[in-house]
Amino acid sequence: MVRNYNLRAKLGDVLHDIFLPSTGNDRSGVPSSVSCDPLTGGPYLTSDKLAQVTLAPSLLLLYGEVEHTGFYDKNGHRTKIARLLEFLWESPEHKLAFRRITEDMASFRKFANGIVNEMNNQFASVMERLPEIRKVQLQMANNQEWASLSDEEKETITSRHEENEQQVKRVLPLCNSVMKMLGFLNTDKSIRDMFLSPEMCPRLANMLLHVLTKFTGARGMDLKVENPGEYFRLTCVD
Repeated sequence: MVRNYNLRAKLGDVLHDIFLPSTGNDRSGVPSSVSCDPLTGGPYLTSDKLAQVTLAPSLLLLYGEVEHTGFYDKNGHRTKIARLLEFLWESPEHKLAFRRITEDMASFRKFANGIVNEMNNQFASVMERLPEIRKVQLQMANNQEWASLSDEEKETITSRHEENEQQVKRVLPLCNSVMKMLGFLNTDKSIRDMFLSPEMCPRLANMLLHVLTKFTGARGMDLKVENPGEYFRLTCVD
């Protein structure tokens, strides 16, 4: 009924921000009583009968559709949808509903292509910026080389370096959540068979092989930055 892609994406955001049970360190402004059904004592997301049937496949479809909301907005939307899907996957009430998307190849293709496109775009960004980060880290570690630069040159390099670091910190957690989602969805044979279909398997395999080649290939050391754990600290894009 809602045809505007941005409004549809916002519906996913509301489900995440209001109805996904808090882990204690997020959405502190929303009391836990808002997301819980007083009749059952459990979350509305698992107790609502209509949600048990329609929510999981709808969110899978929405994950692909938010591609139309723009390069920057879709990252935030997909991070939140991935969190919702992970929560629903652990709920016995929703397990069967996940398979509903396999009944419609067009819908599944839209979702699966969303995953592949996301990984291609985000990993391309990371692979481009990590070598630049490493180059500057080595440059700064060389006291003689760094001291030989003018203040203006240092300011330019530092500004670009900080921009690269912030972008990687925004992108890597999303890449991680997508890979995690891909992993738990493929534990279901019906969904796994769809990913292995002739229409999807080549794209998915090529994407994964491309990433592995980048990490393990001849230029893999160019991606080795100091304190890599620092780049996974930002876990949500607002």
